Amino acid sequence: VENTTDDTTDALENTTDDTTDAVENTTDAVQNTTDTVEGTLDNTTDAVQNTTDTVDDTLDNTTDAVNETLENTTDAVENTTGETTDTVNDTADSLAESSTTTVENATAGETVSVNTSAADTGTIGVSEMEVGVERSGDFTLNVTAADAPLNGTPEYERSDGGVGLANVRVDHTIADENISNVTFTFTLSDSRLEARNATPEEVALYRHHDGAWNALETEYLGTEGGRHVFRAESPGLSDFTAAAQKPSFELQQAIVDPTEIRVGQQTDIRVRIKNVGDADGSYTATLLFDGETVEVKQVTVAADGIRQVTFERTPSRVGQYEAQVNNVSAGRLSVQPSATGAATPSAGATASGDTTSSSAPGFGVGAAVGALAVAALARRD
Repeated sequence: VENTTDDTTDALENTTDDTTDAVENTTDAVQNTTDTVEGTLDNTTDAVQNTTDTVDDTLDNTTDAVNETLENTTDAVENTTGETTDTVNDTADSLAESSTTTVENATAGETVSVNTSAADTGTIGVSEMEVGVERSGDFTLNVTAADAPLNGTPEYERSDGGVGLANVRVDHTIADENISNVTFTFTLSDSRLEARNATPEEVALYRHHDGAWNALETEYLGTEGGRHVFRAESPGLSDFTAAAQKPSFELQQAIVDPTEIRVGQQTDIRVRIKNVGDADGSYTATLLFDGETVEVKQVTVAADGIRQVTFERTPSRVGQYEAQVNNVSAGRLSVQPSATGAATPSAGATASGDTTSSSAPGFGVGAAVGALAVAALARRD
């Protein structure tokens, strides 16, 4: 038993030693693996950091390049814009001529005549100005005539069809409140009027004041030396434009009255026309029934005036008709049979207006007279 015990004890001790050695070996292996992983992580972290630094450097370089390109582009655009503006201004100024005059010892209440004939481009010229002075003293006038708008001159734009012809600018040392009135004598070449499809009678001088172009009282004096001569009155001095005034029309209202009639009875189609332009003009009003012309009338409307045109129609055909004047609807007209039953069917009807022929149904003068004759005979019977 003792021998067996000793052998068992020795075996256990040997097994314990072997197990301890195995555990120690395993621990060493785990430690080695840990060291390897930590080394790999360190190497990976360094690689990522290096990559991040490279990306940051690339981004910085790209940003710098983009900013430099934008700055260069902006400088190029600014230079081009400046050169273009200078070219435009130089072109405008090259078509301008000026006259500078100093008036000394002007007396309040008097009108001073100033010779400004040097302000003449050949297209437009300002030959003389008469300035009503309200305060005694000296003052200077610099008058510039220009074929095109000068640098800083507001654009002449109007919705009433007016056409700009040429420009005048008056720089002055006398305040507007010390001026009672100004009379301009100016000229325009016939070639400029022809090029802008304008007549001398349409010309007016406009003054830019309080943010708007205002028409001045302008008189056409005739021709002199092959140029058209005008005189205009102004309450003050600033930028001016010679322009051709044109009519501009608005068809404000078109109605049928009455809207229901019998054959042989009269209906009126009334239309109101307003001239919103600065010149008198002729307007053509065309009456249509169901899209076909029945009658045409022309009317002259004064500038800023309103005229009413009345079409008197006596239909001879039964039917329902859409009436319009030019492109404005006037409403629907209902034509019923006459009380005597003498109405003509509407199918295939033809008619003529007072001034134009058309196939519009039953609105001719002859048809109306025939219908009235039939009605009269019926009453006689």
